[in-house]
Amino acid sequence: SIGIVAKPFYKNHLESIKRKNLRQQKHFDEQQDQHQHKDQIIPSKEELSANEGLHRRVAQGQGEGEGEGGRGLPSEASHNNQDVDKTEQEKGVKQESLLSTKSELEKDTKATEKDSEDEELQITKFHRSAWKFVNYSTLVLLGCYAIQSQDWGWNPSRYFEDAHTIPLPVRIHYLTEIAHYCYATAIIKSEPKQSDFWQMLLHHIVTLLLLICSYTQLYDRIGIMVMIITDVSDPFLEIAKISVYLGWRKISDTMFPVFAAVFLVSRLIIYPIVVLYPAINHPNLLWGTFCASLLGLLQIIFIYWSSIIFALAIDLTAGGQVADTREEE
Repeated sequence: SIGIVAKPFYKNHLESIKRKNLRQQKHFDEQQDQHQHKDQIIPSKEELSANEGLHRRVAQGQGEGEGEGGRGLPSEASHNNQDVDKTEQEKGVKQESLLSTKSELEKDTKATEKDSEDEELQITKFHRSAWKFVNYSTLVLLGCYAIQSQDWGWNPSRYFEDAHTIPLPVRIHYLTEIAHYCYATAIIKSEPKQSDFWQMLLHHIVTLLLLICSYTQLYDRIGIMVMIITDVSDPFLEIAKISVYLGWRKISDTMFPVFAAVFLVSRLIIYPIVVLYPAINHPNLLWGTFCASLLGLLQIIFIYWSSIIFALAIDLTAGGQVADTREEE
């Protein structure tokens, strides 16, 4: 299903990459042909030996001419000497041109290899973002479906009711979220290196602890609200990143402000009001302290990420382009 959803996005991109590679290969072949042609033009060892023999004969002819009268008149030997000098000059020019061509060819080859590596990395990032877009969109839809028929959905006063049965849609959403964060934590080392690696790892661990503890202690209501509130901005982020990888700058420049607005409102306004404040005021001291500590730690991470978004928004306003500034080369 992920392949079906992602295929329209990257099909044209892959075709453009193939066309670019064909152009680079054609240019490389032309350079190779020029290189071989120049190798054929350079005098062989036999020709160089013949030229040296001609030099010696010219030198002998000049000596004989001087001995016969020293008239200083032009002779056939002097003409031959001029021809040899001209040949050597042409040979030197050709050798310099060949060295220059070889140097340019090596640079072109290295540039082509680097471009190919960059393109493969971009394709890998695209596939990963396409997967995340489908994944987060599915989680958000599952969460919304799970609470749409519940009267406690946006009523924080009922999040901590003790005796209740977890509805099946909420149970399915919870187990899906736990599986997602187990997977995300397991593969985080294989992700492209980012400057907020430790913050992301801490976020995954804290979220897993909250999910497992809230599920086993029947605090699933506040748990599912945490997931919906924190997941809702992620699909917009992945759309913006996919657009960057495909070179769709207008779409990425449009989707980033949407993502930033949803992220800041959901995690800096709705999250403290709907989740953090009710957890702090929970009458159960042990659970309230533990839960509030983890939720407060998440809030600190959200504030850190918000500072990154603000910096990127300022750069975008100044005429910059959307990019994931967390990624390290």
